[in-house]
Amino acid sequence: MAGSDVTSTSQHHAPSSAVVRLVDTAGHDGPATPGDVAEHVQTDTFFWLDLEALGDEELLQFCRSLQLSADIVDIVVHGTPRSWFAPATDSVVAVLPWVTGTDPMALQNAHYLSLVLTDQFLLTVHSTACEPLERASRSLSSVAGEDARDFAPRFLFLILDSLIDSFKPQLLAIDDRLGEIQLELLRGGSPEVHDELINVLGVLTDGIQEFGWYSHDLEDIAEALDGLPGMRPGSHQHFEQHWRRVTRMRDNGREIREEAKDALSHYSASVVGRQAVVINALTIVATVFLPLSFITGYFGMNFRILTSDLQGTLWSFILLAVLLPLVSVALSLMLIHRLERRLGINRLSEPPP
Repeated sequence: MAGSDVTSTSQHHAPSSAVVRLVDTAGHDGPATPGDVAEHVQTDTFFWLDLEALGDEELLQFCRSLQLSADIVDIVVHGTPRSWFAPATDSVVAVLPWVTGTDPMALQNAHYLSLVLTDQFLLTVHSTACEPLERASRSLSSVAGEDARDFAPRFLFLILDSLIDSFKPQLLAIDDRLGEIQLELLRGGSPEVHDELINVLGVLTDGIQEFGWYSHDLEDIAEALDGLPGMRPGSHQHFEQHWRRVTRMRDNGREIREEAKDALSHYSASVVGRQAVVINALTIVATVFLPLSFITGYFGMNFRILTSDLQGTLWSFILLAVLLPLVSVALSLMLIHRLERRLGINRLSEPPP
């Protein structure tokens, strides 16, 4: 993106070189200063002003040159807590996040782009390089001589569509990862899978809520679109297309969230199955040693007949110390086998359900 470097002093923005770009329908495309912007405001030429990674002081200077109202300045400088599309004083303000890459967790580090549309200019403000905005600007080969009434809403919704489309790679990556997790769960899964599923559910829920708020804003202004600054009767086509795109993205997020919930339920069922197998194993071990514990306790009692009158011979030792425990163990194993068959208790050699 062409522009001029400006030193940024604000810690609110990313510590990268600031860029200012001004494009108008008269053929100008290049860097600009607040003075240049103030001169453009005095003309009838529609222009697009892009501000990237500027500090708060620089943003305030450009906002004053654009003669923006105080509420718009606050949005441009400090942002909003969520996605937004609403009319303001002599303008329309839109705020949307975008993400880059295919990392499923990139949704947690989304950046926001603020847009302000009036009858005379379109302002875009972002704290770091915005790939969706660059794609939208490249799709406009030339705006020189174009009617601003057609250019303004078309370019606005082109940018918004590009921001929404930036979420597709992440949703696809999450969907692919959920498929891999389902296969892992067939082999048992691990505690790390549980934590990953919880993180995915949190990210998807936040994204669905974000798109839900934004979709409600679009619904609120749908009937009054023609009367908004910078909008024309022909803007309905771009607006409805953008609304459908947002709705599809939100619905896709909901479907993928249901897949994540199913995977989490599958993991929980797998854990419960493994716990049941462990409990069954402990029950069997306790049952095997129960007769032995009884015999040990019984013959360990200080009865006189056991300590004085009973003659210690080899045969009595074999009977009491070898044969009787073996018979007890055999009876225990037989009872365990019958319980397994009647109650359907899984054997240790069988995999968990």
